[in-house]
Amino acid sequence: MKHQALARISSATTGWSDVMVLLLGLLVLIHGLGGYGLYEPHEGHFGGVAREMLLRGDWITPHLNGSPYLNKPPLLYWLIATSTALWGATEYAARLPLAIIGWLGAIVAWKWARELWNPNAGRLAALMLCSTTGWFVFTHQILIDVLLATLLLATYYCLWRLQREPHCWMYWLCLYSLLGLCVLGKGPVFLGFPLIGCLAIAFTQRSLRLFQQLRIRLGIIVTSVVTLPWFIAVEQANPGFFHYFLFNENLQRIADTRWPPDYEVSKVSAIGYLVVTAIWCLPWIVVLPQALPIGSGI
Repeated sequence: MKHQALARISSATTGWSDVMVLLLGLLVLIHGLGGYGLYEPHEGHFGGVAREMLLRGDWITPHLNGSPYLNKPPLLYWLIATSTALWGATEYAARLPLAIIGWLGAIVAWKWARELWNPNAGRLAALMLCSTTGWFVFTHQILIDVLLATLLLATYYCLWRLQREPHCWMYWLCLYSLLGLCVLGKGPVFLGFPLIGCLAIAFTQRSLRLFQQLRIRLGIIVTSVVTLPWFIAVEQANPGFFHYFLFNENLQRIADTRWPPDYEVSKVSAIGYLVVTAIWCLPWIVVLPQALPIGSGI
């Protein structure tokens, strides 16, 4: 009886510690969201599109300055417009969805590290993510990066769980729903990142078992249910949209041949990307040498 009572106390203490850490992470991410105006051009674009979405009552075709703005799919616009409708047209309301999404990413990191190692590792993972320079900065700006990073993190977590529970339908449904949200967040080309994750798993395991287990028909059905309603509706409202979006805004953007050109991708070196990534990972990149041997043993 004494051991059972101690176990219950320990479990309750662990649970409260998790709650407190996650709430602390939320407070960090929502702090100061409304303390400064919207930056141009990116925050102005996203905020302006969401504002016109509300004013027009048109949640299918995004508009900017009165003209259709079909450069990106609508997921982030929908989130900002919903937040603005609930909390008013303020900088805080416009940025709040990204902070909440960043917090959800921290919850995924907490759960994943907890299952890999122990409760302390989960709490540490959540706090480290919330206090990483890049995560903090991008949850305080209206940019799509945190949304995509969180979707990708959750997708990789589902892939990891399915390696251990290949017959768990919940994780299959979550996986393909997340892939659908990735398409609504960035476009079909973004599906290449989960594919890279699958290839990495196959390479490390020296096996194609994961690809053999993928429920392709289920994936097509679930992903289509998530994505096709908007793609069909926007194509009907704007004939030619899909061709423009798939080629000009996805494939040609990757090839740096998009028109009009907006990013000088080809002029950024690989070393430059690595340096910027290292800066965004401060201060926790300093523990990377110690973390790599631990990660390699997973």
